[in-house]
Amino acid sequence: MNQNKTDRESPAGKLLFFEGNKAERENTVWESLSYAEKNRLLFLRQKNLLEMFLARGAISREQYDKSLHDLMKHAENR
Repeated sequence: MNQNKTDRESPAGKLLFFEGNKAERENTVWESLSYAEKNRLLFLRQKNLLEMFLARGAISREQYDKSLHDLMKHAENR
């Protein structure tokens, strides 16, 4: 069996089959998602990035709170 083949469940609960390199697999997953699923994943990535900045002291709690508020407000408008 080819080592590059993997089965993986997408955030939408769809079982996906991949063959190829990591970038190709990620692109396949991304293309299979709906518009709403893509927006949700982008929101979570941005939120995780803010949390990482806060944890490492790159931003203050006030900056984190404001940025998270703005991010959530923007997500509501989509």
